[in-house]
Amino acid sequence: MTSHLQWCAVAVLLMATLRHQAVRADETPDTSAARAASLARLIQAVEQYTLTIEAGHGEPLELVKSPVLRYSDPVTSVLDGAVFVWTRNGRPEALISVHVGKSGRPFFEFRSLSSSPLAAMRMGQPEWHPDQPGLDFRPLEGAPSPEETAPQRLKQMRAMLRSFSASISDPADGRHELRLLSQPVFRYSQPDVGILDGALFFFVRATNPELLIVVEAQTAEGNPRWTYSP
Repeated sequence: MTSHLQWCAVAVLLMATLRHQAVRADETPDTSAARAASLARLIQAVEQYTLTIEAGHGEPLELVKSPVLRYSDPVTSVLDGAVFVWTRNGRPEALISVHVGKSGRPFFEFRSLSSSPLAAMRMGQPEWHPDQPGLDFRPLEGAPSPEETAPQRLKQMRAMLRSFSASISDPADGRHELRLLSQPVFRYSQPDVGILDGALFFFVRATNPELLIVVEAQTAEGNPRWTYSP
């Protein structure tokens, strides 16, 4: 994920299953080992950060150490990259994308998914401090009522997303249509706070994530409905 590209939709609307890229059949043991070593370095880089919710006493978020997405992008010279999730009681509160190019130096991008201010520290030093909510949910007009089972709701989410598209403009080589990953990169629920189901979806260029859309089936006054936030 490149720093000059913003996670924003060109054509709006909608928004997880942990997704790992399988080792390709034509990979040799050497390339497989190199890929595993690269992932270990990415994880080590991410583990230097601690994230907390600033409300109360700075409650720490939990890092899911397996990346939800692994990617590369020859157009922007991204050799290897990964997206990680921080959670609170199972719900995603923040994302971090880390990638390396030819220099081998890691580059980071953060995205808040929280309704509260967050703080990120790296080796005791402040690195990131968003003070605004990371998501702005709105009703998905015309959507059917959420189904009763998780597989049925996933089918609904994928069907709703088919109507949407996104593109990105690059000053160097113009406009590019983005591809929606068919599976969410992360799935969650918190029925006790009215979240029946939730999922994170990415629009990508090659495999490089450029746009995040979050879909939630939220329950208000006993009535579940589909909502989304870009």
